[in-house]
Amino acid sequence: ENAIKHDLSNEKEKDNKIHTQEEKVPQNRIQGLSQADFDQFLIDEWLPQIEKYVKAQEKRDGMEVEITQYDKDLQRIQGDYNKLTDKNQGFLGLWETKEQKAKKKELEDEYKHTAEQRNAKSQELAEYSQKIKAYEQKTLEPINEKIAKYQADNPEIKMRSLGFVKKIKAQGAYKAAQERMEREKQHQQEKQQRHLERESGLSL
Repeated sequence: ENAIKHDLSNEKEKDNKIHTQEEKVPQNRIQGLSQADFDQFLIDEWLPQIEKYVKAQEKRDGMEVEITQYDKDLQRIQGDYNKLTDKNQGFLGLWETKEQKAKKKELEDEYKHTAEQRNAKSQELAEYSQKIKAYEQKTLEPINEKIAKYQADNPEIKMRSLGFVKKIKAQGAYKAAQERMEREKQHQQEKQQRHLERESGLSL
């Protein structure tokens, strides 16, 4: 009898442990997500945001290239100005012809204009970089957190590369287009068949 009570007590403890473990499982855990479901999530939610992000980075890179070119232009203008100034050094001190003065003024104006463009583009780049950072925090980070949770709850699913997701999206679009064309073709065939049946008097 004591043995029976001991066994029952052990079974009760096991039940309590199992119940406690079940309670520890997060209620919002997403299990049973297939690779196909995850791929569709990547196509619908992840891909559009990543493509937008890639375009933004390309635009930012373009701004940086423009600034680099402005810097080169400023160096060239400064070099031309220095050469012109050195040529004006004579034995009796500084002297300039009318043409040289005009050229110096032209270089000064060009330098000023280029510097203003460079500063404006630099400011634009700084503001755009802040927008990209905000986009990363508000849009990309939540999506990446969701992906991490999906993978934690379903270790068997694999993250896809950007190129792969684009490929399966294109394949899906092609398949859908083919199916639509097939349905339209079938519809036309049925319509033609009904027309022939009516003409032959076979249609009820």
